[in-house]
Amino acid sequence: MAKKYFGLSETEYLELHDLDGRMYLRRSKNEYDIIMIDAYRGWFVPFHLLTTEFYEQTKDRLSDGGVVVQNIEPTTMLYDAAIATMKSVYDHVETYDAGGNVVAVAYSGPKRTKDQLLEQAGLMQDKYELRYPLTELRCFMMKTPSR
Repeated sequence: MAKKYFGLSETEYLELHDLDGRMYLRRSKNEYDIIMIDAYRGWFVPFHLLTTEFYEQTKDRLSDGGVVVQNIEPTTMLYDAAIATMKSVYDHVETYDAGGNVVAVAYSGPKRTKDQLLEQAGLMQDKYELRYPLTELRCFMMKTPSR
């Protein structure tokens, strides 16, 4: 569907797989600079993509300095649980307003400022030539208030 309806095509850095995200990570031996998760429809997220075990899998697959970026629906009961679970695995979880949704950026290691995260996003954009520039995504423009 991504190819047919959204014009997505594979590149040197982008492969398309028709497979559950957790299963893909379990089978993969690769390391990733960015793991992006957008797996909900309305209030529903597959439960196995919100568990400690899943976030530990993402952490195991990240390169040094890598980040997990997850789109989360903030008006559901799952929001607080998802953030708490991410925080139980990662040293840092930053949240950003994405115009009705919240994007969480999780990573381990030293704390990074918003400017450092933006700089890293720019480097990843230059490296991977993503269709939608990471530095222009609204999620990096406005930090969400603490809950």
